[in-house]
Amino acid sequence: MVIQYLEKYQKSLLKEKADCEEAYEKTDQKIKSNLEFREILAQKSDPDYEAFTPHVVHPREKEKISELKVEEEKLRKRKDELKTRITELEGKLDELKSVITEALETEKQQEKKKQQERIQNWNTSGMDDPDILITKLELCKKIALVDPHRCQDELRLLLEKVKEWKDGSTEER
Repeated sequence: MVIQYLEKYQKSLLKEKADCEEAYEKTDQKIKSNLEFREILAQKSDPDYEAFTPHVVHPREKEKISELKVEEEKLRKRKDELKTRITELEGKLDELKSVITEALETEKQQEKKKQQERIQNWNTSGMDDPDILITKLELCKKIALVDPHRCQDELRLLLEKVKEWKDGSTEER
């Protein structure tokens, strides 16, 4: 449940980062366009632009250059803000990735522990009944030559259970 929430949050951060990167690229492109346009206007308003042609400098062009400079400053500020936000998002995403990895590891360990407990319970269940104990001993006798290690494990568990019975019966006296 927590992992799904973290993964959903990670997806939203990735989307926000992609949006910021797209806006950053658009802003950068707009800055470049404004700079080119400003250079064209500056060149056009230069009285020596075409030395052999009479040239009139229009005040509107100078106004437009000033407007473009102001807009460029705003765009640069916006670009810096986007870059800062992208860096923040990258840090959050790295942190979130490590948290998700840690949570998955913890979940795997818990699942492994539960599985081991189930196996342990399965191995020791039914040993309170002497008939089951006899059946397990007979099976152990059959697998002794095929899988001696498994046989030793089974015999160890059976021996522990018999000792528990013995200790239980001496305490009752």
